[in-house]
Amino acid sequence: MTQEIVLRVRTLVSAKVGKCAKCMRWSLRGAVAGWVALCLAWLAAPRWAPFVLVWPLSFTTLWLIHIVTFGRRVVRDVIEKNAKENGPALPGRRVLLRFLSASAVAAAVSAALPRLLRADDSGCPSGMHICADNTHCCPQGATYDCLADDCDASKSHTCYVGTDEDLKYLQQCCSQLIRC
Repeated sequence: MTQEIVLRVRTLVSAKVGKCAKCMRWSLRGAVAGWVALCLAWLAAPRWAPFVLVWPLSFTTLWLIHIVTFGRRVVRDVIEKNAKENGPALPGRRVLLRFLSASAVAAAVSAALPRLLRADDSGCPSGMHICADNTHCCPQGATYDCLADDCDASKSHTCYVGTDEDLKYLQQCCSQLIRC
């Protein structure tokens, strides 16, 4: 029974750790926010700082686990590929360099590069952004999405910029309005 639970937890963790760029980014964001909160707690109420310290340490540890696991997986794949092609294993220095470069790439992707390399996590096409419901996409500059237009059903799921004229129409006709 206990071994089965451990196996399930291990499978669940190994399915995400070091593989999911989104999880890496969120763990880094949690760590940064935690360190900022710790600094603020240290300034405002120093006696509570040790309790707040749990937050940044846990997220920093999670982020580092993601980075190290990613590097380890890359090295393992390179070693397996090399063994199939050449037979002998790579020298230790090369393995270390592969690990360090893969870990550096994972750290860069989770820290700074996501905003530069990807358009959005939302899955919206280029030039579009996700609305507040995390489901619908509207063109850049649009502020509202009318999901259900009671005045003209053909205008349902229409994005509006949010001018005074649009807002007046939306208040009268749109029964399901979300902000983008």
